[in-house]
Amino acid sequence: MLAWGNSAPTYAGPGSVISSFDARPGYRLFVQGIYRDAGYVYAVVGDFTNNFNRLYKYTPSGSVVGWPGVVAGPYCLYGDADHSTLGAGYFAIIYGESTVRDIDIATGSVVSSWSPLPGLCGYAYIPGRAYKYLLVEGGTVYRFTAAGSLVSSFAVGWGKSLAASGRFAGQSGEFVIVAADGAVKVYSGGGSLVRTFAVSRPPYFRHDTAVCGRGYPAECNVTLWAHLKDRMPPWDRDCVYQVSLGNGVPVEPASVGKIKALFR
Repeated sequence: MLAWGNSAPTYAGPGSVISSFDARPGYRLFVQGIYRDAGYVYAVVGDFTNNFNRLYKYTPSGSVVGWPGVVAGPYCLYGDADHSTLGAGYFAIIYGESTVRDIDIATGSVVSSWSPLPGLCGYAYIPGRAYKYLLVEGGTVYRFTAAGSLVSSFAVGWGKSLAASGRFAGQSGEFVIVAADGAVKVYSGGGSLVRTFAVSRPPYFRHDTAVCGRGYPAECNVTLWAHLKDRMPPWDRDCVYQVSLGNGVPVEPASVGKIKALFR
């Protein structure tokens, strides 16, 4: 398991790495989209040898605890994943370059699909909210209703993945997060730039997919869970990084509490 940044305080600012783990479960197996729900982290993993994709389930610290099932489609056609408008028990993921599929977490089965635009590279949705977002190659974000009607769009000019959060830097709202290779831009739902930051990370690194979800530990509040490929010799690692969005709650060190107790 990788441990870059695991000592970062839970109240660190946006871009600080809170934790990380190598999600690649074996040789000739390659991580595609990742997803975070209330309890676990999931990844669609392509099996190069057998030409299929399997859904893997991890604890937030990176231990594999199961593989719910095979996800339909040829090897390595899946991309950015995020929350599904179907609610708990499902996630949504880009398939190919023009389709978003909803996946049943319990089985890995595809339960529905939506094909709104060509050239898709990012998808994001905040659970229970009115809008979902798509990023297309060339750098435009499209805002749709949860039911799939186009509302608006805004240009960002770049990006490889998309995430969305109802909280950023301790503030509530609707925040759209565009990321590529460790660089991150945060926008309002309407397209106004809020902030830019870089993810603290080791060298030789490429950014693939991202989702916002429950922090681990809980004091981190909402965090960014990103699939980042570390090109660290002698082989590549498909890593999941938990990145701070500045939403953490400061935790008083136990030693400080003990010192205070001596003077009460």
